[in-house]
Amino acid sequence: MSSADFEQLEELALSCPFVNGSAVYKARSLYAHIHPGISYNDLEICNAVGVYKSSLGNSTDGINDEESSNIIVYPNPTHSELQISFPQSEGSVQIQVFNMTSVQVLNLKNNLQNGKINLPVSFLTPGIYSIRIQLNHKVEYSKFIKI
Repeated sequence: MSSADFEQLEELALSCPFVNGSAVYKARSLYAHIHPGISYNDLEICNAVGVYKSSLGNSTDGINDEESSNIIVYPNPTHSELQISFPQSEGSVQIQVFNMTSVQVLNLKNNLQNGKINLPVSFLTPGIYSIRIQLNHKVEYSKFIKI
């Protein structure tokens, strides 16, 4: 293995699995043969690159259960666009954005395609915002910072 290959392996092993997927876990498996005993804090790694992972809960009780699906909201903080990735590729999505005084500033209804929604937020003033995401019959609440 060349030094360039080793650097790429190390970089992938130390990246956010919510962004780079299963390749991160494969790289970590290989990297463990070189550096046994190394551990990874995915929460810290992903937060460092502005990725926030949350899960969809049941809209009737607001409690997440074993049937919950994971979504990813990133980058956070953001300047102009927020990307929301869903575990499924299709479905009916409603996204509502509220400012900190609970005023709705954006309402988007769309059909999910390819498991992602790009949410334009450049028109928002800098601040903290809440998001209500309804995918089919499940609801998720999240927050993001507009800078």
